Amino acid sequence: QPPVVAPSAKTLTLLLDKMEKNVSKYLTGLIDTATVEAIFEDAEYAAKGALQHRHCLTHGDPTAENVMARAGFGKVLIDPIRATDVVPDSPAVDIGKMLQSACGWEHAKYGTGEAGFTREGLRAAVGDDELFSVGEAWATVHIIRAVPYVFRGMPDIIDPVVEVLKRAIERK
Repeated sequence: QPPVVAPSAKTLTLLLDKMEKNVSKYLTGLIDTATVEAIFEDAEYAAKGALQHRHCLTHGDPTAENVMARAGFGKVLIDPIRATDVVPDSPAVDIGKMLQSACGWEHAKYGTGEAGFTREGLRAAVGDDELFSVGEAWATVHIIRAVPYVFRGMPDIIDPVVEVLKRAIERK
């Protein structure tokens, strides 16, 4: 087992720096001031919330595109990502990745349709409204962290990705 990377005081600073870099480099002129403010509020809430909740070994990337149907085993999660000081091992981080999918991430990227699970279903499965709320903030963070990859590999989908971001922020 790899060691667990617990959230720390530097998580907030590193996360805010990453948000600033990605927003200023890729999203200037594409999103309004209120959306920018919401991104930074969510980043701060995500980092502080991760510190307040228990930490444990996590998958790191349990999005809909990382679910594989395996004969004899049903559905399994593939392609985990190790935690870092920026994105630590926290259940809220994994909840945020699932919410990224529930907000339409894969549909924006590939036109695949619904993720197969919803925000409401995830909220019920988590069973802890405060932890779920922190996960919602992490969904915003994950989308902003992924924006550079979208610009490099699929710049024609930036408008649908901005819509996914707005759904994440609006909590709908």
